[in-house]
Amino acid sequence: MKNESENIVAQPLDTPEAQVLWGILMAYGYLGEDLKPADPDAKKATLLADSIATLLQISPKWEPFERMWGMTGMAATFSSISETDSCREWIKEVNAVMPSPDILKMYGSM
Repeated sequence: MKNESENIVAQPLDTPEAQVLWGILMAYGYLGEDLKPADPDAKKATLLADSIATLLQISPKWEPFERMWGMTGMAATFSSISETDSCREWIKEVNAVMPSPDILKMYGSM
């Protein structure tokens, strides 16, 4: 059993595909070594969680990220983000470095 000081990765975020994705997002500076968003902005973290959940086909999507990142209210935050919010441009940059589901699955099975 892990002690409280260790990072506990919430299921279903502890899969081979997720591990590949964590490495990519850390390499680009979007996640820290603790697997938490490098940028503390709640809107950016929520959009990042949405993108990761979509790629990894996680449902329900908010609960694992709220546990792992120590956040609450991601659904409400997501609903409050307007289409013109500047973080929408930021998430486009993040999504550009994420692999396709097929590539992610291939590397996750290696």
